[in-house]
Amino acid sequence: MNISHINNAYENIKSTCENRLNELYPHKIPKAAMDRLEKELEYLQNSDYIDDFEIARLLYEESRKSSQYLITRGTLSGSYIFHLISTSLTNPLPPHYICPNCGETKIIDSKLFGIDYPERKCPVCNSPMISDGYNISVESVWGNDGKKSISFDYNTSREFYPFVKRLLQRIYPENSIVPYGMLYVSETQSSVDMNLCGYIILSKGQTIDDYPDLQGYLENGELCISGNLMDIEENNMKRILLYDSNVLNAIVSMQRCTGIYISSITPHELQDITWKNIANVNIIEPEFFSKLKYIKPQTKTELINLMCSFHSTYSCCPVDPVKKSPDWEKMLNSPEFRKYPCYSRDDVFDILLSLDFPRNKAFETSELIRKGKAFWPKYHDIFEPLNIPDDLFDVFKTIHYLFPRAHSCEYILTYSILAYYLKTDSKSYSKIIKQFI
Repeated sequence: MNISHINNAYENIKSTCENRLNELYPHKIPKAAMDRLEKELEYLQNSDYIDDFEIARLLYEESRKSSQYLITRGTLSGSYIFHLISTSLTNPLPPHYICPNCGETKIIDSKLFGIDYPERKCPVCNSPMISDGYNISVESVWGNDGKKSISFDYNTSREFYPFVKRLLQRIYPENSIVPYGMLYVSETQSSVDMNLCGYIILSKGQTIDDYPDLQGYLENGELCISGNLMDIEENNMKRILLYDSNVLNAIVSMQRCTGIYISSITPHELQDITWKNIANVNIIEPEFFSKLKYIKPQTKTELINLMCSFHSTYSCCPVDPVKKSPDWEKMLNSPEFRKYPCYSRDDVFDILLSLDFPRNKAFETSELIRKGKAFWPKYHDIFEPLNIPDDLFDVFKTIHYLFPRAHSCEYILTYSILAYYLKTDSKSYSKIIKQFI
């Protein structure tokens, strides 16, 4: 690929992470935080993702300057490096209390995520402690050896696109930056259009005219590059994938209307956001809305688990989750699932660790489970030597695919921010949201 590496990318990332740690923990950096960062930096230094993390760092720096907002998709938000270089509220460390006054830290031994714990007094200085942490393992992002494939895809508001293009032009001044288009079916399903979904960095000396077989036209008539990731890589291009999100468009509009910066909203301020607040934003998927109304989750942990189950696939679930299904209800309420709740692939990993599986074996096995291997009898010989309890394997056999916890955390926290704006100014919200539904 004739696209230069970014100068000092690794050093910039490491420096930003260390500076951010000192901001978060001015008195004493917790051992868990330092150990996690050192492990991820080791993986990063030996990976092909240094430039991608540096682009992410610069994108979030640009979003702060322009008061815009973006979130990542997939497992990337489970990276502690990503948490430190971005504005993501998804802290992957184990649930914990931290005292901002003296730095005292206390790990919380519970299945609830940190956001669900009330403020408590510090045992050292009696100041209010805050809680955080979603218990997302380093393996979920990097794998056992740091070689796991990582995707860098973003949801953002349409207002942020021009800032992204100018940023890429500054990073790669010798390369052409051209629009990337993806085909999509219109809401009426009456036409197929080409939507702007980010930008392509071409090899040095190349222009869009050099790729006639990959050319397309956006809705506004602008020439773009289209094609799948394999097409992009085979032609020595680099793709920055952006999805125009109505949820994020609404958040940015509410920021402008209320004068409350998105970046100023803290996890503590989102603690009181309930499932009902989220249901009232009127912009979530209808199927997820129906699950919210049926389950009525009482904590963020339950909300995140519900989001995971919404995107996961089980053999006993109906094709149409909008309909109330005795099979789905039976699964959630079965003694086996209650004992071993597997909403996400991370749950499988955590359960196997609790059964004293070595970490590397727990991750390898959880990867097989989350891809649906336990469902198929032809793979059962793989699991037989592992001595998995029968009732747990009964749950595993219902799984076709499991969603990552990190993605669900990012989405629930984003919905919570939108609900926070709704609670703050419901009259303005009711006017603004009509543009996006």
